[in-house]
Amino acid sequence: MLLDDASAGFRSWLIAKTPAPVRAWLEHELTDIILNQGRSGLTRELLKRLPEGLPAL
Repeated sequence: MLLDDASAGFRSWLIAKTPAPVRAWLEHELTDIILNQGRSGLTRELLKRLPEGLPAL
């Protein structure tokens, strides 16, 4: 599952509070990439595992 890379607390919060936890986590990670000038934990391997039906960000 894509959320396995999120911390347990953040993952639980995303699942409980957002209608689309995977999308919310991806938006968080992409924002982190932009704000940190490309340094992020979002790896190419993880990006390859994205589900086909994921809505566009």
